[in-house]
Amino acid sequence: MPLECNGLPFWKNKGILHSKNINMGGVVKQRIFSAIVALSLVPSFAFGQEASGLSLGKPLKPRKPARTVGETYIEAQKGDWVLRCIATADGNDPCEMYQLIVTGDDTAIAELTIFSIPTGGPAVSGANFVVPLETLLSNPMELQFSEDVVKQYPYSYCTKVGCLVRIGFTADDIDALKKGDQAVMTINHMSAPDQPIAVPISLSGFTAIYSQLPPFRGQ
Repeated sequence: MPLECNGLPFWKNKGILHSKNINMGGVVKQRIFSAIVALSLVPSFAFGQEASGLSLGKPLKPRKPARTVGETYIEAQKGDWVLRCIATADGNDPCEMYQLIVTGDDTAIAELTIFSIPTGGPAVSGANFVVPLETLLSNPMELQFSEDVVKQYPYSYCTKVGCLVRIGFTADDIDALKKGDQAVMTINHMSAPDQPIAVPISLSGFTAIYSQLPPFRGQ
């Protein structure tokens, strides 16, 4: 049933469609619009009056995820480097830089960690290389920092995991690593002692992660 007003369908009721109320619609609309504008100005006016009482916030330390003491976790990652840490009870977690070194066919061949050491000595950072047990230990490991800088390092000892090379990086060594795209590690395998194995070490992300390495805090 069509809508009716005064007994007539709404669309035929000329008394409604052409009443004075409708003819005055412009005035009514203007009054409604003015009221809306006035109301919209109230919040801004009120906020302006209370600006001096706005809270600037209380600085807090970012909340860290709850971790189990002794748990190893990744604090940061950039490029091919990660910052790996161990959770402690007091929150002063020791951290180290880490990269798994792989060959061209993505075979893992070594692990490299870089860590903070006490200041005041010739070395500014320490590093551990772990290489396979089949490495020829009589031939020291070589590390090429740049086209002009290559150093040789002896093996310290071996465990069930692999053989360890302990390194002290000087400030010049670190600068060279920051400036380069890659370093090159060279070792020899027992089965082919006269065939050196040269493996690139990516330096993508090195500078960013090194800058986040916390200072040495002692044992």
